[in-house]
Amino acid sequence: MKTIQKMYEHLDWANQRIFKTLQSIEDENQEIWRLLSHILHAEKIWITRLRGVDSSQLPIWSESDLEICAELMKQNESFFYEFGKY
Repeated sequence: MKTIQKMYEHLDWANQRIFKTLQSIEDENQEIWRLLSHILHAEKIWITRLRGVDSSQLPIWSESDLEICAELMKQNESFFYEFGKY
């Protein structure tokens, strides 16, 4: 469990850095946010599977923007926190 926790802490650190960098870019390229969203959805699926819950209905690709990515990061953090309590 400690290894998974360390892996998630590193993952969260990297996501925060990517997010902050993208926030500072004035380019309105939606593909950038779509790719980050894809990464965050994949992480959500990973965490869901670790919790033993069916992830087959979760999206892996979706249109996205800054607000959606921020919410996905928050959800993933919350899901991982809940997983870590077990």
